[in-house]
Amino acid sequence: MRSEESDHTDDSPRDLARFWYAGLVSRLTALVADVLILTIASMAISVLPSVAWSQVIGRSPGWLGTSSAIVASVLPWAYFTGAWWITGQTLGGLLVGTTVTRRDGRRVLLAQAALRAAIGLTFAPLWLVGLLGVLWSRDRRAWHDVVFRTVVRRTIRVQTGIAHSMPTRSTIEIPAAGGSAGLDE
Repeated sequence: MRSEESDHTDDSPRDLARFWYAGLVSRLTALVADVLILTIASMAISVLPSVAWSQVIGRSPGWLGTSSAIVASVLPWAYFTGAWWITGQTLGGLLVGTTVTRRDGRRVLLAQAALRAAIGLTFAPLWLVGLLGVLWSRDRRAWHDVVFRTVVRRTIRVQTGIAHSMPTRSTIEIPAAGGSAGLDE
């Protein structure tokens, strides 16, 4: 008679489940990419309109600089909200292959995406500390994922070239796995 441990192989759902959720390294890599993209875009939006105006017409009006600054300050929130709501992926997430979804695998609601972005940007240090939850959570959920009822999954490519999230609990039953550190392997 075989023991339960001998049935446990490296290809079992228990072992593969930890790879279906994004770990700390992939999340931080995506975040760094998003911060770089937003820094460049915000600088361009806040500076270029005034420079272009002054080069073409002459002295730039004050309202143009103010308007540009407002748009540049709202850009990060609009970027994260739109990306999570429409596709589940920011450009950083697309780069590293992660997607934000609801726990059941469905698309994030607009209100979830907007609140997730607003809280994350407003309380960025707390957001980063909350990422440590990925190290202990079975499905690698950070504190903000628990609050907003989301998960960050790895995205795979199938032969059709269409991106798909890995299976969810509703599509496959995964026994509880112990000891997954949440780091990307």
